[in-house]
Amino acid sequence: LASYYQDFPKYRLPSQFLMVLSVQAPVLMMAALYDREVTGQLSLAMMALALPVSLVGGAVSRAYYAEIASIGKTDIAKIKRITISTQAKLFAMALPISFVFMTLAHPLFVFLFRKEWMVAATYAAILAPFILLQFTSSPLVQVINILGNQVVFLLINMIRMIGLIFIYHFSLEKFITPKDFVLIISAFLFLFYFCVSVFIFKILGSPR
Repeated sequence: LASYYQDFPKYRLPSQFLMVLSVQAPVLMMAALYDREVTGQLSLAMMALALPVSLVGGAVSRAYYAEIASIGKTDIAKIKRITISTQAKLFAMALPISFVFMTLAHPLFVFLFRKEWMVAATYAAILAPFILLQFTSSPLVQVINILGNQVVFLLINMIRMIGLIFIYHFSLEKFITPKDFVLIISAFLFLFYFCVSVFIFKILGSPR
C-alpha cells in the first residue's frame, strides 16, 4: 500500500503547499508592491468572491469526488458524463453570481461595507470572471486523483505559481497601477482555469 500510494507524499504534499500559496499570492503581492490601503481593498474583494467558491464549491467537489471514486478507472466514459453534468450545474449556479459582481458590485459593496470600500467593489468586478472559471473547474481536478497521476497535479500548481511570480516581477519593473495589476491577475487566472478545464476533458477523452 505504501508503494502504491507513494505519489501522494512525493507530489501531492508540495502540490497542496503551492495551491495554498497561490491562493494567497495576489494579496501578498499587492502588499509587497503597493500600500496597505489598496491591499486591504483587494483582500476584501477576494474574501467576498471566495466565500461562495469555498462553501458551495468545496461541497460539490467532495460529492463529485465520492461519486467518481466509486466508479474508478473502470468506466471513464461515465466519469466524463458526470463531469460534464457537474460543470454545467456549476456554471448555472456561478453565472448569476458573477454577473451580479460584474454589474452591481459598487452598489452592493456600498450597501454592505459603505462607500469607503468602493475600490474593493472595482476589484471584485474585475476578478469576477476568473472566480467563475475557478468555481466551475476546481472540483474537476479531482479526476487526477482517480487516474492516479499526482505529477500532473503538481505541474498544474507549479504553472500557476510561476505565472504569478512572473506577474509580480513584471508589475515591479513596469510600475503598473494597482487596478492594472488586479486586471492582469484576473486575466491570467481566467486563462489558467480555462486551460485546466480543457486539460481535464482531454484526459477523460483520451483512449485508454
